[in-house]
Amino acid sequence: MSKKQGRAFTVSLKPAWSNELIQDWLIDTKGSLRAYVITHDKDENPDTGEIVEPHTHFYIEYDTPRKISTVANLFGVADNFIEVVSNKKAVLRYLTHKDQDTKAKYDDEEVYTNAEIDYKTAVLGSSLTDKEIAEYLSNGRGLELLGLIPAGRLRTIQAFLHFDRSGQISTEIQHLNRKIDKIIDFTNKCSKLADDLALALRSVGSSFESSAKELASALRQIRYIR
Repeated sequence: MSKKQGRAFTVSLKPAWSNELIQDWLIDTKGSLRAYVITHDKDENPDTGEIVEPHTHFYIEYDTPRKISTVANLFGVADNFIEVVSNKKAVLRYLTHKDQDTKAKYDDEEVYTNAEIDYKTAVLGSSLTDKEIAEYLSNGRGLELLGLIPAGRLRTIQAFLHFDRSGQISTEIQHLNRKIDKIIDFTNKCSKLADDLALALRSVGSSFESSAKELASALRQIRYIR
């Protein structure tokens, strides 16, 4: 069963829209949705080599979910013309046939948009993996991703990094505490031996006894390192 709603959609329309109509539509919809639009007029029929009928591709994105019927009404077409986008990267790259070696190539500058970032930048943003985004954030370069990566995705990865760092710090502290516990256990044993030595030397001479007591006292202080 196909999805009935989503945040991003794609549609291909014939006959192709004129550049003027595209620009006017982008102005009218600016602020309510983000769109990337291109007309394919160089595509060839693989069997005959003839140029196929020009058509206009739209990628549109909303901040909140919309019904397919809402998008269909926007373009004045039936619902089956509209597809919910599940892979933004693939759809954006298809606009200029970046990964279709047998199809005509289109320049990035041929894609019209009403978004704050141009098509080339949008493609770059959609291509970044979570790991690459995490590296940007870890290196203090998060500001470079504003407008490039959806804010929700940035917040999610940033929260994960914070949790991961907290977990790592906790692990390091636990490891350090285990080492300290071993040191304290060792000094406790040494302290007891020093006390025993002090008792044994009491009959030998006060200077030896005093030195042994000082040693025992110093070892006991190590217990309070933490």
